[in-house]
Amino acid sequence: MYGDCCGPLHKGERKCLTMTDVLRSRYTAFSYRNIKYVISTTHESCRDYREDKVVWAKDLDKGGMFDSFEFVKLQAGEEEMSADDKNEGFVEFKVTLRAKEDKYDTVAGQETVISERSRFLRNSDDGSWSYASGDVRSDVVGLEDTSSMLNEEKVIVKGFMMGEGWNKQEENKAMIHTQFQENSSKSYCLATHTHNNVSSN
Repeated sequence: MYGDCCGPLHKGERKCLTMTDVLRSRYTAFSYRNIKYVISTTHESCRDYREDKVVWAKDLDKGGMFDSFEFVKLQAGEEEMSADDKNEGFVEFKVTLRAKEDKYDTVAGQETVISERSRFLRNSDDGSWSYASGDVRSDVVGLEDTSSMLNEEKVIVKGFMMGEGWNKQEENKAMIHTQFQENSSKSYCLATHTHNNVSSN
């Protein structure tokens, strides 16, 4: 449940002591539009890190929170420690998103799978991890390799965990409650609850 998994991380009640903590909690933060958390879990070495948090937050709010898509599923791989640095590690994962509307080359209901190999760095003082960078691939024709970080507006991802290249959320979005359901293959499904209607994959 959200209250046992990502909730305490979002509230600052505990730190991300594993790379998977960072991955799962940021995934949920994008769904919740928890911009402050996305910023706080980004390492200062990340190319998108900004000292001016106000401007950064405004930019994320305007076009970086995946608002044109529903979050369907996160599939996380094993954590890999760097051979050269005990405070560096990597996780490969896949995220499935479903388009909410016809836009660009996608149609409403179409699912897109984004794969990323994320790099994480650990704070040697408190042991907490944060997101540093990522190489991204998409199953969308023509966008299979976006690791070159193209700047065209049409490109779906410039780094999934940074949330770049997305459109502003619709107004009056219903409040959602998020939970992860974990199975033996380490696949995490995001279940969204709106009033009494439950949608999960």
